[in-house]
Amino acid sequence: MTGATLTSNNLGETGNYLINFRTSFTMGAAGTGTFVINVNGVDVTGASVTVAGSSSLANASITCIAPNVAAGTVIKVRYLSSNASTLTVSGIQLTADGIPGSQVR
Repeated sequence: MTGATLTSNNLGETGNYLINFRTSFTMGAAGTGTFVINVNGVDVTGASVTVAGSSSLANASITCIAPNVAAGTVIKVRYLSSNASTLTVSGIQLTADGIPGSQVR
């Protein structure tokens, strides 16, 4: 998802960080879609939310712990659709609490 990726810079030490994701969206057709937090190519267990398709504005959010975050860690949100419907995003916020803004690129 465009706008839903963080890459950490040099953090000084490896650690676990609280990740928060929020979005507002509409879907082009009925069905379901799932947002998933992914850290360095691996989906974080329990860090997903499934939403029902709707042409009305809807919201989704996920909070999880990203384990072993070090310099260069890529944290992103993936979207999986049950019926390849179009997802129109009105806003995305992806933050890593405890990582200073200067350490995210």
